[in-house]
Order: sequence, then C-alpha cells, then structure tokens
Amino acid sequence: MWRLIILFLFFTINISVFGQAYVRTVKNIGFSGGVSKDFTNDQTNIHFGVHSHVFKYLIPEICYRNNTQYQLIRIEKFGENQHFITPGIQLRTRFLSTTGRKVRGICTKEFFDIALTPEYNITLNQPIDNSFSLRFGLSIYQVKSGMNKSRKAWSYKAEPYYRHAYGNHEIIQREFGFTLKVTRFQVYDFLR
Repeated sequence: MWRLIILFLFFTINISVFGQAYVRTVKNIGFSGGVSKDFTNDQTNIHFGVHSHVFKYLIPEICYRNNTQYQLIRIEKFGENQHFITPGIQLRTRFLSTTGRKVRGICTKEFFDIALTPEYNITLNQPIDNSFSLRFGLSIYQVKSGMNKSRKAWSYKAEPYYRHAYGNHEIIQREFGFTLKVTRFQVYDFLR
C-alpha cells in the first residue's frame, strides 16, 4: 500500500513541477521586422508588419516596406526611397525537427519549416504598377514546455528568405533577406 502511495506522490509531484501546465488558444497576434538586400538594383529594404496564425501552417501578414536606392541612375528615375504595403499569406510545412531533450525539467525541441509566401506589393509613392512576388524561406524556431507561462505565450521565429518579383516591376526584382517574427499567444492553465 505504501508503495502505491509513494508512486502516486512521485508522479503527482513530477507532473506538477516538471509538467506542462499552459496550453495555447487560437487567439494570437504577431509582429515582424527585418531587412533584405536586392543585388540587382543595389538597394536595401527595411520592413515591419503584423501577422496572425490562422491555422498551424497558414499565416496571413501585412507589412510596410521601405526601399532605399543606392544607384544614382535609379535615384534620378524613382527617387531615393520607395514605400510599399505588402499583404501576403505564408504557407509553411515541417521540414525537419530535432529530437526533444529535457534540460532541468524543461522539454526543448527545434523545428525547421519551409515557408512559401505569395505577396502583392502596393506602391505608395511611385507612378509604377503594383507587383506580385513570391517569398521562399526557412523558418527556424525553438519550443520549450514547462510550468513557465511565457514559454507557451511567446514564440520567436527567425526566417532567412529569397524573394522573386514577377512581371515588369523595376524596383523589386530579386532579394535575399532576414525576418524575425515574435508572436503572442493567449494561453490558459489546464491544471486549474
């Protein structure tokens, strides 16, 4: 009888001390920011925006982009800065994941997702046509579980990517960039 009580207490303490207490809901909002470089036009692009996870692998987003020109010929034609609003829908699929490991009672695992994002670039201050582009990248992030609420509430993802513009667009052509996405999820404690 004592063995059963000790075994029950061991599992109860282990679950309550080292277990996962918080679960994410579907409500979330995220912010992103990053930089990209277009080597064809010799320009640097800075962007920031908002996104939300609708499903596990579907993320609508909208970004503001500012392209800074460095070529003198293009500055004379388009001006030094171009401004865009870029809505897009990111589709992602799991590419690779590391084996989970436990460090001091915290389960840790890394994930690598392939992300494909169709985008529509709306020009704000130039007399040129809007354009369609496709962004292809790798999303890298780490997941930790445990009794800490912030581990489930916040998600941080690093995304290196390549963007290719379609059509006869003179400003956006081929870019390499990096984005950092921070997402805040609503969580609840299922132990209560």
